[in-house]
Amino acid sequence: MSYRFRCSKTIFSLASALVLVLSACSNDDSPTATGDHDDHNMIAESQSGELSLVDLGATEVAGVRIELSGPEYLTSGYTSLSVRLFDVAGNQYLRDATVTITPIMNMEDRSHSAPVESGAQDEGTYRHSVVFLMPGTWQVNVAFTSADGDKGGTTVFALDVGQSERYSALTGSDDQRYFVSLLAPLQAIVGKQDLEVTVHTRETMMSFPPVTDLTVEIEPSMPAMGHGSPNNEQPVHVHEGHYVGKVNFIMTGDWRMDVRLKDGDKVVAETYFDLAVR
Repeated sequence: MSYRFRCSKTIFSLASALVLVLSACSNDDSPTATGDHDDHNMIAESQSGELSLVDLGATEVAGVRIELSGPEYLTSGYTSLSVRLFDVAGNQYLRDATVTITPIMNMEDRSHSAPVESGAQDEGTYRHSVVFLMPGTWQVNVAFTSADGDKGGTTVFALDVGQSERYSALTGSDDQRYFVSLLAPLQAIVGKQDLEVTVHTRETMMSFPPVTDLTVEIEPSMPAMGHGSPNNEQPVHVHEGHYVGKVNFIMTGDWRMDVRLKDGDKVVAETYFDLAVR
């Protein structure tokens, strides 16, 4: 056997080894210690395609343990939270209780709340969604009353919220503030898939109702390639500021999805979301 190698082969071998080492490093899924997280790391996705929720904290009030769950990395924009109530003396979870969530951001000169959705109870789990309007530390007030009225109380959870690229806050040409969150696709892939955005506005510093009467238009494009995509279905309003449609990505790569809010034929606000399509 000959042990003579050409220089080009040696260089190729060294380059291949270097690529393997760099690939191994880039595949490290360990979360960083910074306050902001890239969207690919922020989204903890279960096999069903839904966000996986983790324990965010628990405290006991009036003999009831209040357990709060949510995404591992909290970010601005639409965020799913859930509450469970455990009756310590009765050794059981409380069902059919009334649960409310009130998020508060305390700033130097003022305080404000955020949009909140109350979902249905599911086997003693009370589902809510909050649109965190900005990064920072939020005080999330959780209040409950048992179905029989015998138990009740309030507690506060301090939650650190990072920045997300799936959320946009903007002022429209009509002088209204709009808060737009991208819910789906959670992970964009090649092909036609569900699209969902939410739109809220500001009525007062403590009231942020959903916007239900605007037209939402999307236009996906691939800036590096200079083309868009066909067969998109424009989103329509379905409930509580949720607009649902279809978006079609024809190849992998970096895409931009422009979003326009229209009042009749007039565009009142525009934003965009950048997506890495796999």
